[in-house]
Amino acid sequence: MAAIIDIVVVVIGILMALALDDWYTKREADAERLELLRLAYAEVRDNEETMISWTRHLQEELDSMEEILIAIADPHGPGTLSQEQCEAVYTSNVVPISTWILPTVERLVTTQQLNSREDSAVRSAAQEFINAQSYQRDDELRVSAGAVSITDTYAGLISVSLSNEKEARGEFVDAKAVRYDCDLPAMREHAEFLDALILNYRALAILTNGAIRLVKNRFNTLRLALYKRLGEPEP
Repeated sequence: MAAIIDIVVVVIGILMALALDDWYTKREADAERLELLRLAYAEVRDNEETMISWTRHLQEELDSMEEILIAIADPHGPGTLSQEQCEAVYTSNVVPISTWILPTVERLVTTQQLNSREDSAVRSAAQEFINAQSYQRDDELRVSAGAVSITDTYAGLISVSLSNEKEARGEFVDAKAVRYDCDLPAMREHAEFLDALILNYRALAILTNGAIRLVKNRFNTLRLALYKRLGEPEP
């Protein structure tokens, strides 16, 4: 009987030790998962303004290019283009390329820490965001490759010079010192130039209204999923 009692005590002790070890391991895993989610949420919030500024910048460029196209196509429109408008025509083939990344969000997709049912919404939102971002970058490269270089093809319609001789002799030239002059009458009569400019406008419109908008929507969905999962007040 004493031996049996000793065995039972040992077995109970082992089971309690195993249970305690499992509890500690689970608690440690929960803490690591919670920290990962908090880091991801902070990363999303830190990049939120960047995303807003990025989409606003693209939309402003698109609106500006639309105004320029209307001004050029209208024979009764203004006689000249402003410096900003002329520069926009000159660089219309330069498609903005995004460079920001969210490494912690990318980790949400690959880590095994988010394997519970409660984490499924966050993991799904992170995957959708990564997919949308990948699509956006592919679109940027595709749009950039398809744009027409006004600089190389229609250089005769735009002249670029420096505003004064001092800056022309200097090693450093401020961007404000560069002057752009557009031959607006010649532009209006040049059908191929107008087609090229329209092509560049459509490329920017595809990126702005397609890939970028999709990424922004997925970004907001991810932020809300993280916020709901953490159950903490937004800062």
